[in-house]
Amino acid sequence: MKWLVALIIPVACAVSGNVVAYSGADLEVALRNQENLRAGMKLSETDLYLVGYAKGFVRATSEALGAGAICLPEDATSVQAEALVLKYLRANPELWQKNAVDLVAVALKTTFPCEKK
Repeated sequence: MKWLVALIIPVACAVSGNVVAYSGADLEVALRNQENLRAGMKLSETDLYLVGYAKGFVRATSEALGAGAICLPEDATSVQAEALVLKYLRANPELWQKNAVDLVAVALKTTFPCEKK
């Protein structure tokens, strides 16, 4: 019986390898809550935390992509990047199960592509 348990645990771990830690759905909810906050809606402490996390997530992802992957205008703001990501997510709900990093990258690359020289 012990050998059966020893076999099942690694298989179960391998099968669960497709779980996305932070999905497009998570990011969409948090960025939508940010809009609600701006509109004057009161948010829970948890929602406020998630809004802050999403803001940092979009900024960190855009900075991690770096020059060459996206070419943000010098006057682009983090609020603008967040709005563009939310717009992309709303237009593509069929992708919400994907990793949020990939979705932020596509949204920003689509809007701010670098011109090839």
